[in-house]
Amino acid sequence: MSLTITDMSQVTIISGSSGAGKTGKLLDIYRAALDRARSQQRPGTTLWLTPNRRIQRAISQQVAARSPAGCFSPSILTFDLFAQKILDAVGRPASLISPVMKRLLLRRIAGTLQEQGELRYFKPIAGTAGFLDVISSFISELKREEIWPETFVEVCQQRRSAFARRDLEIGLIYARYQQHLTEQNWFDHEGRFWLARTALSEGIRGPFAGVETLVVDGFADFTQTQYEILGYLASGIEKIWISLSLEQPLIRPELFSKPQIAIARIQAHLPASAALIVEQLAAEPSAAITNTPAISTSAVQVGLSKSAAASTAAEVAGPPVVDADFIGANLKGATGADPSPAAATTDPITSSDRAPAVRVIAERLFSNPRFLQPSADASGLEVIATTGAFGEWEAVAHRIKRMLSGGVTPGSAHASHAKMPIAIAPQEIVIGLRTMGDEGLRLSAYLKSAGLPVWCDAALPFTSSPIVRALMQLMQLELEDWPFERLLAVLDSNFFQPAWPEWQQGKGVRAAAAALRHLRLNCDRELLLRVLARYAAEIDSPSEGRRDSLAETAQLAAPLLIRLSRSLERLRRPQTLVAWANILSSLGEDLGWTKQTTGQHPDLAARDAEDLELLQRIVRTAAEADQKLAGAGQPQKWTLAEFTAELRDLFSHESFRAEPEPSGCIRILGIDQIRNLDVPHLFLMGLTENSFPSGRSDDCLFSESERCDLISRGVALSHRSGHHADEMFLFYSVVTRARHSLTLSYPAVNSKGQPVFPSPYVTAVTSLFTREGLVITHEGKLSPVPATDRALTATDLRLAAMIEARQGRPELFRAVLELEPLRRTAWNTLAACQVTHQRFHERGFTPYEGLLTLPQNLDGLRQRFGAQHQFSATELESYARCPFQFWLSTVLRIGTVESPEEETDHAGRGILLHEVLASLLKEGVISDTEGLRTRFGELVQAQLNRQVPETELQRALVRIERIVLDQWG
Repeated sequence: MSLTITDMSQVTIISGSSGAGKTGKLLDIYRAALDRARSQQRPGTTLWLTPNRRIQRAISQQVAARSPAGCFSPSILTFDLFAQKILDAVGRPASLISPVMKRLLLRRIAGTLQEQGELRYFKPIAGTAGFLDVISSFISELKREEIWPETFVEVCQQRRSAFARRDLEIGLIYARYQQHLTEQNWFDHEGRFWLARTALSEGIRGPFAGVETLVVDGFADFTQTQYEILGYLASGIEKIWISLSLEQPLIRPELFSKPQIAIARIQAHLPASAALIVEQLAAEPSAAITNTPAISTSAVQVGLSKSAAASTAAEVAGPPVVDADFIGANLKGATGADPSPAAATTDPITSSDRAPAVRVIAERLFSNPRFLQPSADASGLEVIATTGAFGEWEAVAHRIKRMLSGGVTPGSAHASHAKMPIAIAPQEIVIGLRTMGDEGLRLSAYLKSAGLPVWCDAALPFTSSPIVRALMQLMQLELEDWPFERLLAVLDSNFFQPAWPEWQQGKGVRAAAAALRHLRLNCDRELLLRVLARYAAEIDSPSEGRRDSLAETAQLAAPLLIRLSRSLERLRRPQTLVAWANILSSLGEDLGWTKQTTGQHPDLAARDAEDLELLQRIVRTAAEADQKLAGAGQPQKWTLAEFTAELRDLFSHESFRAEPEPSGCIRILGIDQIRNLDVPHLFLMGLTENSFPSGRSDDCLFSESERCDLISRGVALSHRSGHHADEMFLFYSVVTRARHSLTLSYPAVNSKGQPVFPSPYVTAVTSLFTREGLVITHEGKLSPVPATDRALTATDLRLAAMIEARQGRPELFRAVLELEPLRRTAWNTLAACQVTHQRFHERGFTPYEGLLTLPQNLDGLRQRFGAQHQFSATELESYARCPFQFWLSTVLRIGTVESPEEETDHAGRGILLHEVLASLLKEGVISDTEGLRTRFGELVQAQLNRQVPETELQRALVRIERIVLDQWG
């Protein structure tokens, strides 16, 4: 099949700064193309590509809203999905590897090379998770620019660097990785675009063969392979429209360096038959704009030749220079009409629709401060500096509540921009975080506790799953030889519900804990089983009462632990990953992981079942990959320690999908998810100096000078200056997505009380306004008690109500007592106040120090502590120190449950001495000092002989006790 080449393909780049109306213009163009396709009954003639699914959904909704007659095959796809559809049309049995498989493959390659002695430079860290992170990231960077292993190695050899061995080993790992992908017919995320590009070069376009109109929107730039894909598409598609953020005249070349390079690279990859047109949309200038020197360029509409493309390609690795031959200050549009501000009104966010402060930011952020006249109108912008991260959460929650209730919106103190509705809908508010994960989840939980409808895009790490924690506890139990705490954690887990008669509905678990505590056995599986079996066998033999009780307990505990040991026996032998996958599956059935816990909510049970299925799928995927890598040879056998380490690493890079986004919620999103959204009210949080600009994770691999050297030799890596420009452009792209209000916040003080500085980008924003126009709001205090007008959560309300009540104003606390969610907690708080008053403010003893008044309780005390009872010195000291503690420990006999430890038992020594002295008193006074000492030693020996030490350490401790007590005698 060959490509159908049009007489003259036209590629139009719609450029303009934020708010110029790029997306709106493209929506109108796309809707017109859909209308033509519908009227001509020709589906499949349009295609819209977006960078991610969120933008794909947003564009789909806007296309549907702008097409009253209904959408006719809108074909709005992400670039990833487009490439996958091309591969599906090829029909080759290639398989996409998951992150789990990629990590397993890299670990296997590093391990093999280390065994062969090939990794001398990276030998100390070759097996660590951090090394795999860095190598995986660097390989992805090379593949995004389509730098093959051979090219990288060749360039490294030309450099003759002092770190030549390091470069060789990186190239060797990359080469082996790519070799395995080719041999197994696998491809990774970057390789998907390689294969799609190859298919397009062979004339295979699959379901997109009839596309006549292509729109590419929402991208800041493209990878090398994506540029090539666009070039091949330009050979067969009549109209291609691409949007890029680029101001004209060019005042901020460093900020817009990425789109400048993108235009140059698009030009370099277009075929000779394609005409490139750059159409500039102008935004309406704000009142703050002054005469600023601009980089002047000439206006021209161009059709690029191969020679022009070749000359432009040299600019890719160099400084971001704009070619004056095709980008100008007065470019004409594709229709021949001059662009005007009116064209911007079709964009969801347009210049005239935005708050004055946001317009100033869009037009002047990161410009030369020497030519900048600060604006006095900061309407729609607020900058908040808070005390600690919690203070930042509180400040944001307080403002959102006011917005939802129709109060003042952030930055509206200078209310010249008065287009706000009385009350704001939750879905109009977006909170942006630089890093999601735990931070996003904690913020989401706090906002929910404040009564706000919130949805968070953060994905929970798979390691947080209860089933994963239960599995890791089980494996660590075997690796550590059954320590007491680990054993109890396994037995007490909700997932441990075996269908074993030895379990006895949990009675065996309680018996095992009691027996091991009594015998002070804290580890060694074989010892535990041997000792418990011996005591269980004594149940029918005549002995003392205490041993009878212990024998009964051991008779319940021993069978359970023996059965558990038999079930875990398969973990003690090296296995292949396939065998390990089967073992985990059967082990889960044996231990009752698939059984629903009594009283468990059905939703939680379903989630546990899904987690278990995902766990088994990860292990099976790793096992299948391991088996394919082994080929005709025998797969590697893994010990339990190796398998556990591998699982922990694989699980740490797996996460759950976020819950589906509901309607009518405040959204918490990552920064990269906001850059192309229409956001009426935007909060950006955590803007400290460490958030923008962020550091590079792979700086430890190559220095800046080494990266520049590699770039000069044709290896197009990113470098620090480019990274800073990317960070500036990302920040600019995000803050300019706000329409009505923008709130920037950061914690000015950390949890240790140390000052924290804001991001330099926040400082750049504040410098655009006069000090009178933009006053930074400082909020927060060290006291955890909120003011009554800032009580956001139920906890805040309870604390504020209690403080008010203590100050003689009980009205708020009475209102809390009438609230159903807080009623029980409030009454418990009153009960606690009564206890405190009785114990610390009433004279004499009260019921809360153990003063009993009920007749039945008094009768029970007389029987136990009557006139004949002799109090020990320890009991009297305990009572004098704290009657309440005496009441708990001595009367009610409630004590702390401690783990068994093989150490000197001081409490047991005291009990032994009490029993010996009591026996001496019963026998009468021995006047002979030597006889008294001898008798004391005999009684001590008799007591010690009752103890049966089970380990060498216990026997040593008994010998020490004999020596110490003999000296006391």
